[in-house]
Amino acid sequence: DGSFSLNNAKIRFDTEEAKYGAEYFSFKLKEKQNVDISFSQKEGKITFVKTSAFNDGFEINITEDECIVISGTKLGFLYASDVLLKLSDGKAFKCVHIEDKPFMDFRGVHLALPERKNISFFKKLIKELIIPMRYNAVFLQFSGAMQYECFPEISKNWEKSCQEYEKGNVLRPAHYEFVGHDSLTKDEVR
Repeated sequence: DGSFSLNNAKIRFDTEEAKYGAEYFSFKLKEKQNVDISFSQKEGKITFVKTSAFNDGFEINITEDECIVISGTKLGFLYASDVLLKLSDGKAFKCVHIEDKPFMDFRGVHLALPERKNISFFKKLIKELIIPMRYNAVFLQFSGAMQYECFPEISKNWEKSCQEYEKGNVLRPAHYEFVGHDSLTKDEVR
């Protein structure tokens, strides 16, 4: 029935995987609720711990004194962080014990590489929908919409085909409605 106060709370972690989840949680807490929590390996009351007992699953134990997040993978820590954010009102967490694990080992979604103007939306889609839905794989179809270093003519012809279609000169290219019409670089997609 009690709650764990975020006032003066600090975050700690025990491994690189746990650090990944802790940093994601800290970033999202600041972004969503304007709460800034610092890291302290000695004084941390919010602890991210890696264990081999969980794969992409996680356990969250929140008491009035501490919050412990346990998982075995980076994805598990991301999923747990997403749940923690939902439990927070920006001031405290309600005391709870949650165990969650995927129903299936493989959980994928098929997406298309967006147009350049939609990259920020696409990245937000991944963070705000794909992670909370607990997918662990993304099939990213890019057809000709990404620059091929070894075969640059593929992306050049893709752009040309899209332009010619838009002028009414050729039939619609396959996946035209599904994939962006310009050719993105690897750095733009990262």
